Amino acid sequence: MYQVKQGDNYMKYYSVEPNKNIFIVFAGLTASGYNLAEGSCDRDIINSIREVEYDGGIIDYFKKARTSNCEVNPYWPRVFLLSLASLFITEKTPYEYIDCQKMLDYIENLQQIDPNEKNKELIDWLKELPVKITKLQNNIMIEEIWLKYISLVNKSIESYDLIANQSYLLIREVLDISEYELPELIIIPNYLQASEATDFVNLEDEIYIITSKLDKESIVHELLHYILDIRLEECRELINENIFLLKPILDEMIRYQYAWNYSEDCWNRVFEENFMRAASIWIIFHDDINNAQANANLHKDYGFIYVPIILEQFFFNWKGLDNFYGFIEDCLKACRNFLKEGFNANI
Repeated sequence: MYQVKQGDNYMKYYSVEPNKNIFIVFAGLTASGYNLAEGSCDRDIINSIREVEYDGGIIDYFKKARTSNCEVNPYWPRVFLLSLASLFITEKTPYEYIDCQKMLDYIENLQQIDPNEKNKELIDWLKELPVKITKLQNNIMIEEIWLKYISLVNKSIESYDLIANQSYLLIREVLDISEYELPELIIIPNYLQASEATDFVNLEDEIYIITSKLDKESIVHELLHYILDIRLEECRELINENIFLLKPILDEMIRYQYAWNYSEDCWNRVFEENFMRAASIWIIFHDDINNAQANANLHKDYGFIYVPIILEQFFFNWKGLDNFYGFIEDCLKACRNFLKEGFNANI
């Protein structure tokens, strides 16, 4: 655990904690053909995992993590759900769910996953996970690889600590909030997952960030969810009134699985993602508008066309958390004007 001192006060704790269950899960995925970590993990670790002899049931089980539902990431959402489920499983033998129903309820309430994905087949598949983890945890060769892996992770803990510290301080400074308004952050390094993928799990007052490559934008983004989600929910009717803003980007958002149809729920998710990306950029580059705009344009290139528009509102119209509803009105108005002016000429 790391504690960051500010005068006589202390921030809430944040920690960097490698998780063996998640490592075991990704070892199983790697053995079954998952190959998205080639650029983020030591080649010897990956090769060692693939050289282990596995029970056929292990390979078959983890192959089911690959679906055809997301064009950009064929492993969404099942690999994320395996990581999430791992957090609900004991870390010592016997490996079993601490509260399986609580996990299933959590998944049911996840808004970022297509409701059609939350079916009996998925539930039955996840219920088998502790048995698969047990088999892999009992494999001597996997244990030896884990020890090598953890030595690599330990070399990065200091840099992870620094990034987390900087991110907390940025949030506090720019939003003018106290450390007591922020959650506990648990960072789980996972070099076996794709470097482009960062997974977030919010369990009450604890936020888990599972990543192979930690950066300030990822931490700030997730802390902003903790602070702003409830405020965005209070603006839901206002956001829904502007659902037509989803139309020009719907196909791209479906491609990335930020939406699956033209509906208010999907529009809320898409607007929230554009908003949080813009807010994260503003927090990090609050004193450097040129770099902020350049960063926002990178997001626009991936279809998040409202990020630069909302970012401009943060720089010129932000009046603090107490005026949040009015700020959302300003952001939506700016997005409407962007469409009226013919956004195709600007992207």
